[in-house]
Amino acid sequence: MIPLSDQVADAKNVGLEFDFVSLDNYRKLGDALPNAKFVDVGQPTMKMRMLKSQEEIELIKNGARIADLGGEAVVKAIKDGVGEHEVALASTDAMVREIAASYPHSEIRDIKGVLVFFRYYTALERTLFYDHVPTDRHMELWEVNCKVHRRGLELIKPGVRCSEIAKELNELFLEHDLLKYRTFGYGHSFGVLCHYYGREAGLEIREDVETVLQPNMVVSMEPMITVPEGEPGAGGYREHDILVVKETDSNSNCSALERTFFYDHVPSDRHRELWEVNNKVYKRGLEIVKPGVRCSDVARDLNEICLEYDRLQYQVIGYSHSSVEQVDKVLEPSMVINVEPMIGDPEGHPGAGGYREHDIRWLLQRLKMRI
Repeated sequence: MIPLSDQVADAKNVGLEFDFVSLDNYRKLGDALPNAKFVDVGQPTMKMRMLKSQEEIELIKNGARIADLGGEAVVKAIKDGVGEHEVALASTDAMVREIAASYPHSEIRDIKGVLVFFRYYTALERTLFYDHVPTDRHMELWEVNCKVHRRGLELIKPGVRCSEIAKELNELFLEHDLLKYRTFGYGHSFGVLCHYYGREAGLEIREDVETVLQPNMVVSMEPMITVPEGEPGAGGYREHDILVVKETDSNSNCSALERTFFYDHVPSDRHRELWEVNNKVYKRGLEIVKPGVRCSDVARDLNEICLEYDRLQYQVIGYSHSSVEQVDKVLEPSMVINVEPMIGDPEGHPGAGGYREHDIRWLLQRLKMRI
């Protein structure tokens, strides 16, 4: 290895990120380059990192896809009596194996449960209730946070200031007297892992950040509220997506999403029951969509769940673009297929309305993925 002093022996000006280099390393650099003037390039390099190349964007998208696998493993691992460490191990194992399969020559590291490969950072966060929603207040708080999350996704577009997004979302929380429970900003940049853990100080969705969003920036939308123990609905609520800002108003969400939402509150226990049944069908669909399975077999399996709850007569479409009873196509690797059960209860019935959940699957030989 060529010593640093030999590589830049004649350098008169050397750029350093002053907000990152330690005092000890600064002294070592001064000893190695006694004739150089050290210049702070922290702000310019940060601004460069905020705009991603297409290669970086594809890498981040793939990281989000793999994080979805880890999230799926978490849901499957959560059971009575299972320790948090076991759930974390199940998620990490699923992600590391897929990273190894997708990038066989890469360096793989997992730092405190965060997905890191090629030194890029991605994340997936959702609020989950185990077995059932404890109270109506818990459901209400979750729905408000989801409302803020959805509005945040709409606001992320070129030409909008980070501070403007934060201020508008604050108003939504204020309507429900929940702003006091907000614990941090609404989102931040994603990209190469650095001293800010993939985040750039100038690209945070907070009230004090005046950065204007530009195409090829990659940012998250992740509102969170934390209700203290002892108060109704106590707990943390957080939804998270990563978005690529495009030239148009239509951004690229690294996570596919179509969900049923209740505005303001769940109208009745029957509405909640129907939503939970459709979710059960949806989760089962995600489990059985894999190579070697016939589309018709998927549909018949899901029909049985609907019949169990007398809901089959309200099924309004097939379970995906390809899985209906009459389609005997066998699923193969590299196919892309969605899972989207939907039931529609007619007006005048208890629980009247439409219920639909949706994900897209990219089928591999052994693993099924959400993209």
